[in-house]
Amino acid sequence: HSPIIRHRICENMEWCRLTLDSGRNEDTLAVTPGEAVSIGESNAGIACYVAGVDEELEIASATRDCLLHEPT
Repeated sequence: HSPIIRHRICENMEWCRLTLDSGRNEDTLAVTPGEAVSIGESNAGIACYVAGVDEELEIASATRDCLLHEPT
């Protein structure tokens, strides 16, 4: 949920033609689960998106799966 972290992750990625649109990145703070928002420059060679995920649900689901599957 952090534009600063996304910027740090993607900086110096021009070698693979990934460039962020600073305005889009800063404006993208909350993305609902199932939604994806483009934060890359429109003329970049690689698309870059922020995708919304319900992290608590994913953790609970993974925990349930671990508990239901006994080791063989």
